[in-house]
Amino acid sequence: MSARIAQSVVDYLIKAGIDGARLKAVGYGKFKPYIVDATTAKSYDFLPQGKESTQEFIETLTPEQQEIANQINRHTEYLNHLDQVKLQLTRELRPLSKMKINQNVKNIFDFQFSGFELIDYNPYPHIKRDVAV
Repeated sequence: MSARIAQSVVDYLIKAGIDGARLKAVGYGKFKPYIVDATTAKSYDFLPQGKESTQEFIETLTPEQQEIANQINRHTEYLNHLDQVKLQLTRELRPLSKMKINQNVKNIFDFQFSGFELIDYNPYPHIKRDVAV
């Protein structure tokens, strides 16, 4: 599955105008699971340092912990972005926001931006990074 996801990203980038010769799809899947590092273990006490984040291990976690572990497994790291990744991993999880939708709108095509309200939205500041494509 990870190879298919990687290939779909490459296909999307090619359609967006990126030279395919510059891209290579690699999906490691269960052959190269994420190994919990010290920073991740410090942020998530249910992920012991050095543990392979395999599907079998993830299934032993609570549903909330499984969601976090799956998100960590799906990350993409670029070698020139490691400082930003490390900063992101030091951030504490915040409660999810809620979305209030205008109940008076009955047709999905009639919705407007003003018909949605985010409640308790508390994002961290963005992590600035130069990006080249």
